[in-house]
Amino acid sequence: MKTTRPLRRKKEMGRGTGLSPGCGKTRYTDELAAKLALADIARPDRAREGDEKRAYKCPFCQGWHLTSQPRRPVPHERKTAGARKAPKNTGPSGRVRALVLQRDSYSCVCCGQSITGRPHSVGHRKRRSQGGTNEMTNLLTFLGLGSGMFPDDHHFRIDSRKNPHDEAQGYTVRSHEDPALVPVMLHSEHGSGGLVWLTESGGYSTEAPEAGAA
Repeated sequence: MKTTRPLRRKKEMGRGTGLSPGCGKTRYTDELAAKLALADIARPDRAREGDEKRAYKCPFCQGWHLTSQPRRPVPHERKTAGARKAPKNTGPSGRVRALVLQRDSYSCVCCGQSITGRPHSVGHRKRRSQGGTNEMTNLLTFLGLGSGMFPDDHHFRIDSRKNPHDEAQGYTVRSHEDPALVPVMLHSEHGSGGLVWLTESGGYSTEAPEAGAA
């Protein structure tokens, strides 16, 4: 004998149990009943703009309601969604920086002054935007942080590429040049200087490398 009991149960679950005294909204006993009601509202022959789009559990009456409002992120989700990712550091590693400082005797290559206790940084001869790498042959020690906010910020001056004298001494390298093949003028604290080529192993050479062998 065919029974209609399951059909009646489905119909009952699709209806609300009346207005919730604490919320003033139609209350559904459980999530399934609320979703059945949503499915009925979403029927093509009944759907209208502004109709309820989702179900949610009410923290006050512990029942389920329908709403046309989009779901709001919980506090930890808001923080995650609004947080900006830190910019990716594409500079040399801490180990490479330490090797560059040690190679340059903890002195600024363009003036010979000690960087100890003073703002300093490791700069790129060929800009990364022009294909410059974080290899030892492309890195030099400079006074300053490249921001122009400190006295004797040689890094800022050199990175601006405004002084042709800096290019002539090998502190800057053009995009088509190989830093390993361009010599650098190293200045001492007393003003004297010497021309050297930087090696990949982290040293200096007084002999020019052959193209393709650097």
